[in-house]
Amino acid sequence: MPEIYRFAGWQLDVGARTLTKEGMSAALTQRTLDVLIYLVRNAGRVVPKEELLDAVWLDAAVEPGTSPSRSLPSAKRSASGRASTGI
Repeated sequence: MPEIYRFAGWQLDVGARTLTKEGMSAALTQRTLDVLIYLVRNAGRVVPKEELLDAVWLDAAVEPGTSPSRSLPSAKRSASGRASTGI
């Protein structure tokens, strides 16, 4: 069964790795999409920074002081319905 989440008019299809609204795809980096998927899967609770780093940056060396702050604004804009559709 496909893993699909709907929120604020958006549809996040985890298997297809797409975020769409009214048939238009949001232009997200793969890392931002990974962050969004993790946060949506864990909706309803605060996700600590270390947990997010462990889950999303598992394939990369993470320097002390690294922050997911570059991916979070894009993910937040997408979740709130303000993402760029790339058009």
